[in-house]
Amino acid sequence: MLVVNVLWELYGWLGGTMPRWQRFLAAHATEPERRWSALWIKYVLATVAWFIDANLRGMGQVLFLNSSITGLFALIALLMHDTYQTTCCIIALLSATLFATIMKFNAGAVSSGLFSFNAALLGLSLPLFIDHRWNYITMLLCVIFGSGSVLIQLALGNLLIPKWGVPPFTLAFNLVFCCVILGAFSFRAIEHSTLVLPVDLVVPNAHIAPYTATVFFKGWLHGISQVYFVDSWWSAILILIGMSFCSPISGIFALAGSFIATSIACMFGADPVEVELGLYGYNAVLGSVAMGGMFYELNFRSSILALLCAVACTFLYAAVRVLLSPWGLPALTYSFVLGTWIFVFVQGSVGGVVPVDLLDITTPEGALRRAHHRKRDEKRRLAERSSV
Repeated sequence: MLVVNVLWELYGWLGGTMPRWQRFLAAHATEPERRWSALWIKYVLATVAWFIDANLRGMGQVLFLNSSITGLFALIALLMHDTYQTTCCIIALLSATLFATIMKFNAGAVSSGLFSFNAALLGLSLPLFIDHRWNYITMLLCVIFGSGSVLIQLALGNLLIPKWGVPPFTLAFNLVFCCVILGAFSFRAIEHSTLVLPVDLVVPNAHIAPYTATVFFKGWLHGISQVYFVDSWWSAILILIGMSFCSPISGIFALAGSFIATSIACMFGADPVEVELGLYGYNAVLGSVAMGGMFYELNFRSSILALLCAVACTFLYAAVRVLLSPWGLPALTYSFVLGTWIFVFVQGSVGGVVPVDLLDITTPEGALRRAHHRKRDEKRRLAERSSV
């Protein structure tokens, strides 16, 4: 019994969105009147811990998970794959969080990583599409545009949320990335990688590289790791472990979304190389996680919407890929943004599907608990009325 209690207490600190840990940091990050005192040193340490926690949560928010444990596992997965790419990601993360803190943006949003996840994606993508060497130019771009993505995110949020009731998701990252890559053609100091080249529109020849179980399995797992611009099934497993600390349900929907996308890609004859790299899966992963209990309370109908969102994101990826390829631009997460917007906009029109208010979004498990408590309170009120 003691072991169970200890494990439960530990989960209260490390599981879900880690509210106890967040409250602990907030309570100790209040600056005392006297400097160089024991309380002041405690405040400095708590502030440093809060800053690290906020950046790790930004990593987790790429998958809608407000958990520094999830972010830590993602960071370890990236570090195992490419140290330079991870370094640029950390630089962009730190720049965004520091900028948002200095500008005194919403403290709750900053501590939850909502202003830094776009910067994390930018830091991960720029080293791939700008000459992949250790150089200060790319790192400087991560600082400048990592901070700039905060303003774009804030502007898009102020535009979309009050009027349309939808968040901008990763739209800020997409816009900033395209601005950097296209604008870089005007500067000699910025060298593009071979990935930024116009591509002729050619129907893939499925007979060149046949689909195998290995191609499918790697594509399935790579679809998850490609959310962080990594094609490594080891990294995917670490990311899934990190997700399970915050939300096992989200991890299941991530697997389901990637499975659906990989199946569709194989069924309709996509390029086997792109399938194996997981390029068809990552948008579907994001879409299914978003719809799978985040923006709607989880039930049978909302689960169907989540799986349909994965299908929509897969076909939208194929279309966006073709649309942007003549300019040498990658598809990024445009298809996830467009596809998920469609399914968010249908709220109120599907019977039995209950939307979650944007301010109440935590985890699918949290939404289920709130729904259970709401139904219990309703039954209690009905029982009280009937007894009168």
